[in-house]
Amino acid sequence: MAIFAPSNSKLRVIQHFNMNFIEELRWRNMFHQATDSAEEHLNSGMRTGYIGFDPTAPALGIGNYVQIMILTLFQRAGHRPIVLMGGATGRVGDPSGKDKERELKSLEELDGNLARQKAHMMRLLEFGDKGNQAILRNNLDFYKNMNVLDFLRDVGKTLTVSYMLSRIVFKTA
Repeated sequence: MAIFAPSNSKLRVIQHFNMNFIEELRWRNMFHQATDSAEEHLNSGMRTGYIGFDPTAPALGIGNYVQIMILTLFQRAGHRPIVLMGGATGRVGDPSGKDKERELKSLEELDGNLARQKAHMMRLLEFGDKGNQAILRNNLDFYKNMNVLDFLRDVGKTLTVSYMLSRIVFKTA
């Protein structure tokens, strides 16, 4: 349980009763299951975890808030969260097997959405480069200079034909 008070236009934790990350998720009914040693691993020191965010909308939705809350609780428990913005993945469509592919946005619209979402994130987590301060990265920075041959050499070799055929998006009716 936590008690909050406004300070510098951000909510700050005044008192947080000694719950580790997994205990807090359980207490909030946000926990379903984990690998047997996960709680022990998380309790043995600061860990780093990330959640990715899609830039196809200008604002974060309620589904994003749940993920941000998990990152917030992760940070409060002494761990370092990474917000991974999908600047590259947002440019390539949605291969998730849905009935309809999402509409591709213009690069200008995606960049504008990223800027607005980043501004939201900066208000919701504590960012910096020391201790367990959150980190924000855009996956476009990883991929913008990679060509298709580099991608196939570095990433494509890890995807076997049997794996690809097992994915529902590649199965035929």
